[in-house]
Amino acid sequence: MGQGIERLEVTGDAQKPVPGEDASPLSNGAGSTDSVEGAAMAPLATNYWQPSSGVLGVDVSSHQGYVDWDGAWNYGSRWAYVKATEALVYKNPEFGHQYNGSGDRGMLRGAYHFAIPNVSSGAAQANYFVANGGGWSADGKTLPPLLDVEYNPYPSLGNTCYDMSASQMVTWIRDFSNRMVTLTGRKPMIYTTTDWWNRCTGSSTAFSDHALHVASYNNYGAGTLPASWDFYSVWQYTSEGPVVGDWNQWNGSFTSLQAFARGGSAPTAVSPKPSVRALADMVAIDSSGRLWNYPANGKGDFGTRFQIGQGWGSAKSINPVDWNADGTIDLLAQWNNGTLTYYPGRPAGGFSSPVLIGSSGWQNIDIAVGPWIKGRGVMIVGTRADGALFYWSHASNHRLGSAVRIGSGFYDMPIVMADQNLDGRMDLLSRNSNNDLLRYTGSGTGTIVGGSRTTIGRNWGGINAINAVDGFDGSSSRGIIGRNSGGTLTYYPFTRSGFGVASTVGTGWTSYIVSGTPF
Repeated sequence: MGQGIERLEVTGDAQKPVPGEDASPLSNGAGSTDSVEGAAMAPLATNYWQPSSGVLGVDVSSHQGYVDWDGAWNYGSRWAYVKATEALVYKNPEFGHQYNGSGDRGMLRGAYHFAIPNVSSGAAQANYFVANGGGWSADGKTLPPLLDVEYNPYPSLGNTCYDMSASQMVTWIRDFSNRMVTLTGRKPMIYTTTDWWNRCTGSSTAFSDHALHVASYNNYGAGTLPASWDFYSVWQYTSEGPVVGDWNQWNGSFTSLQAFARGGSAPTAVSPKPSVRALADMVAIDSSGRLWNYPANGKGDFGTRFQIGQGWGSAKSINPVDWNADGTIDLLAQWNNGTLTYYPGRPAGGFSSPVLIGSSGWQNIDIAVGPWIKGRGVMIVGTRADGALFYWSHASNHRLGSAVRIGSGFYDMPIVMADQNLDGRMDLLSRNSNNDLLRYTGSGTGTIVGGSRTTIGRNWGGINAINAVDGFDGSSSRGIIGRNSGGTLTYYPFTRSGFGVASTVGTGWTSYIVSGTPF
């Protein structure tokens, strides 16, 4: 499994073979004995990182040949999936000894089918799979059938989605699943990636009752999950593990894995948590476009970061905010192409599909987000290139209302929204040409009190990003985190007259786009 991901990592194209791989298309004739899926992989890694929790397992195909199951066991593997079939013409010639060998070593084991959806119906491929190793019994050692549905590795069979529409793909997966239930009594677990699933099924949410085996190669976490799921059962975290290539984590205890094999449901998250858990968290985009959350610990520092997205390299700004007022923090993203979107946060982690709330021109507006009018929910306040200051309130379906002008003269003055004077109403912070930090006191009704401004800091010219945070150093604390040109993060707690004692909370942040306002 995961061949499309391996190709993406090496070549940047799921349909471009890696060096040494047989790129010939899947034969439609009888008697095929090999397949592109599972072909030549990168050399074994030397640093065998593994998750700190869960139960390790491997998956293999004909490419691995005779597997050193003792070696895999010694590295911690307690279960295995073995490729059985592909489409209607391929059977893994190594299946028997791989499947039996893992079982003889004491591992739980199961079989998987590599889907080629545009060559036959899902039911037909389910029949072929079960007839050639894909069955299941409640013997306590057989894992449920697994459907591997992912990037099309054969250019002759169409694009990465097999030239199928999202609705056609969903219908095909459902047809396969329904037939598997009829034949075995078990719904198949689904192996896929977030990118492929959301692209090729149209972010379908129709399979939340199927266990998820998600592929995401990194040392941090499974990241944002495909649209149907709030929890993963298995995470494939590398194709370069010890002994055999693909290593995975069962997201639970060994007891729960045994129960799953006997016919029980996959475990669900005991304490589901959203990807952004507090408005004091720091969300950041690295130079590769990966999105990270650095969770605030409420004691003036951050916990261990974890990845919550990818493909964010073209963002201008990113703002954690409960935009849709459902109690879970969302992300409001401003893009360099001029669009403005929000990503609804899911209570159990990840985000739903983005909602477009601004179609053009937003690359020329510097924005701040928060409850600008007291009691009216979250709004956007922004400055245009001509120095005009506006706010945009919520309209229906969490879109934006019409712009309301509330000021002028804010040339090259990005703004931050925060209750700096601790009076329960939002203020606007900005920096003038003398590098003074100014507070424009908010009235709570959508205007600046008397048009006044107060200088609350000097020599802020070295600060290039500011994020307003609540609860960063105690539940009632309010303040901002600023990043300077050297990549240092500093926390500035608010007092009614200005700031308390500042503290350094991070270094090495130069290359990141950080949440809040870029200056």
